[in-house]
Amino acid sequence: MNIKWSICVLLLWANVALSDEPARLDYSSATDFTHISVTLKGAGNADPAYVEVDVSLSPEAKARTQSITLLTYQKYVTLYVDGYQLSTSRVQSQLGGAFRFLAPRALAVEWMSEFSREAMASQPTM
Repeated sequence: MNIKWSICVLLLWANVALSDEPARLDYSSATDFTHISVTLKGAGNADPAYVEVDVSLSPEAKARTQSITLLTYQKYVTLYVDGYQLSTSRVQSQLGGAFRFLAPRALAVEWMSEFSREAMASQPTM
């Protein structure tokens, strides 16, 4: 671990240890997720305003997630994705490189338009 990450972890630990506010897990879908899978409708999803999202994290995001969840064990963490506050929950174990959450449909629509524009821009033209 380089000095930059060590300082980041130290500052995060000090923030968590000295405050009652939840720590933040903040992700950018463009850089932190290597795989996104969205379930629009499922038996366990009772609210149609939300979709179920499975993500795999980049190595950097995975390391950040593991250190934050290790430091906040039995404390609260708030999950943010692309600026959306999604949930606040108590950390029961260290998160790894993949997890599932509920997201507003508006976020899924943003992803579809953003990633479809990127896919179209990378397509060769005739």
